[in-house]
Amino acid sequence: MSILPAELIENILEHVYGEYRSPEAPSDLYRCALVSHTWRAISQPLIFSELLLCASQEARIQAFLDAQICHFRQYVCKVWINDVGGSDSIKEFFNWLPNIQELYVLCPGPISKSLERLHPETMSILRNLTSLGLSALISFPVKVFYHCHSLRELKVNGSTFEIDTTTHQQLPSRLPIPSLHSLHVTGFVLPEMQILGWMLTPQCPFDLSALKTLRTSDRSDELQPYEWIQQIVRLCGPTLRDLAIGPPSSLALPDPKLTPESLLYPSTLLNLRVITISIIQEITDDINYVPWMNAFFSSLPVHNRLEEIRIPTLFRFGPSDGKNTHMEAEMAICGWEALDTILTSDYIKLKKVIFGVYGLRRPRGQILGSLLREKLPHLDGNGILEIRAYRWLSREQFWWEVK
Repeated sequence: MSILPAELIENILEHVYGEYRSPEAPSDLYRCALVSHTWRAISQPLIFSELLLCASQEARIQAFLDAQICHFRQYVCKVWINDVGGSDSIKEFFNWLPNIQELYVLCPGPISKSLERLHPETMSILRNLTSLGLSALISFPVKVFYHCHSLRELKVNGSTFEIDTTTHQQLPSRLPIPSLHSLHVTGFVLPEMQILGWMLTPQCPFDLSALKTLRTSDRSDELQPYEWIQQIVRLCGPTLRDLAIGPPSSLALPDPKLTPESLLYPSTLLNLRVITISIIQEITDDINYVPWMNAFFSSLPVHNRLEEIRIPTLFRFGPSDGKNTHMEAEMAICGWEALDTILTSDYIKLKKVIFGVYGLRRPRGQILGSLLREKLPHLDGNGILEIRAYRWLSREQFWWEVK
């Protein structure tokens, strides 16, 4: 029997689990691990690289803490924690993860306090984190961020924070400053967006000047979050490549007051590749986002690099007997012809414009989809326009349905 070089075995396993990962990948890796001792040793770092813990898995946590049983802890790089705040073992659990790089926490309750109470010597587990996701937390202490020296990606969804304005004065001045490359903040109320304001204060330990991705797609009618977004874009505009925003309804009035600030300083977006503009409106509302979008795109630099525009549109129809559906849809997209003109201008070289229509497979959604193609004939004729259905996930950004 011929023995394959270890490098070739690694390539085979990476093909199974890495770029071409499928739902069957874990079971395929298990089969690969049974080929021989050599294949088993190379498969283990991939098999045990991800760990999911839930509230009902106290026994799994206890087994994980037993060194005689759990010998794969050094392989764990990515951890999902789902509602295990009540576990007494969670604090000790974190101390056994020397190589964790990605941590995602969902509805953990008191787990934020567990992180805060970690012994100073064990805070080193946070220093290797490159990605941190926090969802539906309450009063998460921002002082934890001061130990994330390698953080590159931060995702915050529907969470509130405990902000201590004196914390930064207690920290050594020579701590390394992590440079965030990706920031995702979504929320429906002002407290859930408060982290954006903190990011702009001297207490924030992150450097935002090199930010490449900024996603805040959940639209809020409150102006304060949008003002924070304006300041962040002004700070890192030249480096941004992916921007997702939700303009407040005050910018969609019949005569909006459009300024460079309200347009997010489009002249600074020199390297922007993808922009997502979330639109949520009632059919009966006397608002129109087209003037804002028209002014934004027309103010982009002449030598811009914009390639893709995504516009998830959630039009909420009122009660109807079905007779006025077409007329309501006409009202909803009134004025979109102006957008067709600006997006097909010579200085914008788009490859794709995606419109997301909620309920596209229903009669009302189908009417909206067909009307969008009529209102945007140049985009449709050039093969740039794409109409997709999307569904709204609770407390998360829109989700494109796979055709």
